[in-house]
Amino acid sequence: MNAQKKSLWHIELKKLLAFAALFHVTITLIIFLAGRFNLLPNLFDGNGTIQDSDSQSYLATLVQINNSTGDQGISGLWSNQNSAPVNFYILPFVIFSKVFGANILSIELLNVAIYLGILAIVFKLTEQLFARRAAIVATLTVGLLPSLLIHTTQILRDPAFIFATLLLIFIFANLLDEELNWRRAIVILFIGCATVYALSIIRDNMWELTLALIGLGVVMLTLRQIIERRFLLFNSAIAVILLVVAISIEHDYRTTAVSTGDLNAVSQSDSPAVSNSPAVTNNSQEDSQSTAQKKNLFAALILRACAIRNRMAMRYRNDGSTIDAEVRFSGWRDLLGYSPRALFIGLFAPFPDMWLSPSKSIGAGARLLSGIETLVMYVVEIFAMLAVYRNRKKQSVWFLLLAALLGVMTLGMFLVNVGGLYRARYGFWILFIILGSKVLADWFKTSAQLLVNSHG
Repeated sequence: MNAQKKSLWHIELKKLLAFAALFHVTITLIIFLAGRFNLLPNLFDGNGTIQDSDSQSYLATLVQINNSTGDQGISGLWSNQNSAPVNFYILPFVIFSKVFGANILSIELLNVAIYLGILAIVFKLTEQLFARRAAIVATLTVGLLPSLLIHTTQILRDPAFIFATLLLIFIFANLLDEELNWRRAIVILFIGCATVYALSIIRDNMWELTLALIGLGVVMLTLRQIIERRFLLFNSAIAVILLVVAISIEHDYRTTAVSTGDLNAVSQSDSPAVSNSPAVTNNSQEDSQSTAQKKNLFAALILRACAIRNRMAMRYRNDGSTIDAEVRFSGWRDLLGYSPRALFIGLFAPFPDMWLSPSKSIGAGARLLSGIETLVMYVVEIFAMLAVYRNRKKQSVWFLLLAALLGVMTLGMFLVNVGGLYRARYGFWILFIILGSKVLADWFKTSAQLLVNSHG
């Protein structure tokens, strides 16, 4: 029994990742074969992509680009007109589609790398916060989460967004737990800047969330230095530079403007907590207004936030799986007033009444699966709160909790489509899993000890 216990709890990360890679390739092959032989026609098409999904449309675009740029060579594949996932997947698709054809097998090498990257960060972050036992529990839980596993086999931006978000949080967890020397600081700074830039490309409409996470990290690091009464030069330098980089990333506020007023109305709104009036699309703003927006960061952020919410609400207003699609924002009072509701949605949606109800986009089986996962996450969230209480003296633990709450609240505020919310939320669900794994690992340890004593 001791040998079995040692093999389970002392397994090396590289062996765990090797098993995970084999598992992911097997699942991808099963999904492809299920689609090719029409075993799950309501879920997967003949190429293994999810029916009526972004993955299906991205694959069609990849095929079109590959066919139309064949004579231009590699340089003709990328274009600013392509969406981020298409540019991200185009090179492996062009290479491997010659062998596997135009299906999910052609992009599996990149997908399995992202999947392993997510698991590696989960393992290292959990081990840093707690211990190896909790790290293994967290890694296995994340790796076996059914819907996340399925989505990592597709052509989607969400897995890359999850990886980059977790990497950013891992960086700030290191800033909160350690005192860096200049050599390590340079490496972390380089990775951090690349991560912030990657997040802005992968999901430009989540730039504000990235900025908020970095701001949270800066505040937590400042509190650490105040409590410890010392100045951490390299830690502080990295945090400030990452904040500056995030703020400096260029955004066109004119093309994203979908609000009920101009810049002055946004910054001085006296609207009620929730506005139900239709959003007004304004695509003819002057360059001078754009310049004014850039000078007033707070007003510009509010303008973009209202624009994103209103655009999402209009886009999915006739979708069968939405929450509060009739709600529109016109100013900071709307955002603030809706925050408690957004947090509730982010933590608990889809609600139980949605678990068995019909859906336009997914079948009853997928709906039931999402319901079961959500129910499990209710328990995980309770475990996470217990873990924070038991480890309340660790600032990095509080950072993970606050980052998770901030993330799900932000997504609950802007994503009215339940499916989109579900996919985008994985990265923050993972933070709850990391925290909750400590309680679950302790329970496993206690149960094993009681079992040994009972047979002793």
